[in-house]
This record gives sequence, structure tokens and C-alpha cells, in this order.
Amino acid sequence: MEIVDLRLKTHDLEALRSFYDDLFDLALLDEQEDEFFTVGAGETRLTFEQGDEDEAYRYHFAFNIPNNQVADARLWLASRVELLEHNGEDVVEWTSWDASALYFRDPVGNIVEFIARRTVDNDSDLPFSAQSIIRVSEIGLAVPNVPQAVAELKQAFELDVYDETGDTFCALGSPISLFIVVKDGHNWFPTPDKALANPMRIQIKGDEEKSHVLSGSAYRIDVIAP
Repeated sequence: MEIVDLRLKTHDLEALRSFYDDLFDLALLDEQEDEFFTVGAGETRLTFEQGDEDEAYRYHFAFNIPNNQVADARLWLASRVELLEHNGEDVVEWTSWDASALYFRDPVGNIVEFIARRTVDNDSDLPFSAQSIIRVSEIGLAVPNVPQAVAELKQAFELDVYDETGDTFCALGSPISLFIVVKDGHNWFPTPDKALANPMRIQIKGDEEKSHVLSGSAYRIDVIAP
């Protein structure tokens, strides 16, 4: 699975445009004033759409970065945002995933992650910058019933379970891209922020074009064929 397009809602479009376009210097691919903007996050188009100004939209998503540039990415991020810590450290080691991750909040409270997966051959010799981002590699899906949602996603998209912990968490897909399925209200690591079931539209690569709305959710997933 590979996430090629991700569309999320926000109550403050201008704050996110300033953050991802100006501060992070991601390429601005498209925009319509007061309605949406799209940036290029490596191989993924990332769009934020203006939602209800009184709605608390909050998401978790991750970007894959070169697996040999964790230290460089940390310095780059720390000059722009406050890094989130876990057990006093701002670089989190995921031993079972053979990965290192950095976490931060964007201006509207989305929990964003840079993750370097050593199981993926993506070393880079270039200085780290926004152009080092490879793709959106994770998107969090908050659901009422994790096993039920996982079964539905597996059947609809023939996905493999990458990691799971019972009724609260399951990662589906591969190190290229993952659906992070969590129980709604579960904390988004490494924060006390609760996972919210906010609307989103996800486009992934697949062998056969199809669309699917996850039962009981506002999550639409479209498959595009090569």
C-alpha cells in the first residue's frame, strides 16, 4: 500500500498554510483562497480543507524520511517546532519496527511524526530539508471498534497486519504506508491528546480502482490503479 493523496479538514486554514508552505517550505501545488491548499510531501499530495471554524479537527499522520538522517532531521525540526518528548527523549526508538521517530504538533494540534524506517532502502546524501520527506507513511484512523474496522479494511483492500495490540491499536499495511487504527478516545502517542474521528479522504495505489467508506465513519478511501 502507498498513500498518494491525503485530504484533511481544519478550522484554521491560514495557520496551516503558513506552517507547511512557508515554514516547512513544502511545494505549494494548488490552492483556493479560504477553501483549501495542497502541498507536495514527497510522493504524497497533502491537502487541508477549510472546515467548521468551531470544530476541533485533530489528526495523526507521519512522514517517511531517509533512514540515515534522523540526527539531521532532528536539528532541522528543532529550529522550527518544539519536539515532543517521551521519557525525556525527543528521538523515540521503535525497536520492533526497526525505526526512529520524531514527534511535534502543528499549529492546529495535529500530531505529526517524522519516521526513519531502517527496513526501507532510502538513504540520502543530500542535506536534510523539506524535500527530504519521502511520503505520508501513516494516517491514524480513530474508530469505535478496532477489530471490526481492521477486518473490514483487510477485506476491502487485502492489507496485511503490521502490528497490533488487542482492541486498542492495529497497524495495517507495510513500512511504505500504514493505516494506524486506534480506539476513538485513545491517546495519540506521545501525548495525552485523544484520537478523534474527523473526516478524511485517502487515496492509495492498488491493482483495481475502487472506493470504500469505512462503516460508521467519515473515512473515504479511494484506490487508483497504476
